[in-house]
Amino acid sequence: MGQAGLFCACGIFSSKCLNGPEWPVIEVKLRIPRGPHSPPKSTMNDSAQRAIQRWIHLVFSIPIVGYIYSPFKELPNYAPMVRYLAVPVIVFSGLWMWKGRALRRSVAKELA
Repeated sequence: MGQAGLFCACGIFSSKCLNGPEWPVIEVKLRIPRGPHSPPKSTMNDSAQRAIQRWIHLVFSIPIVGYIYSPFKELPNYAPMVRYLAVPVIVFSGLWMWKGRALRRSVAKELA
């Protein structure tokens, strides 16, 4: 749970202070984490995380619509961005929305 000890105003954490009785001594309790691999607490709830992933997925889908419906002469201008940026981000965000929970669960199980 926690560890109790004495903390002197001089900055020493021990049961005996080296500076003598003139320094005030305060008893404190320290909280020690459960273990070296305890998972960090998420600051974002699941619905907010899904909404952000969904918006990333939708925003990066817009260049594909431009790629499909653009005139054939404009196609070389869109191709590198769609191939090397939009498609990988869409695939990764789609997989993360689909299997992200299972991945987080398996990683947490391995760390425990």
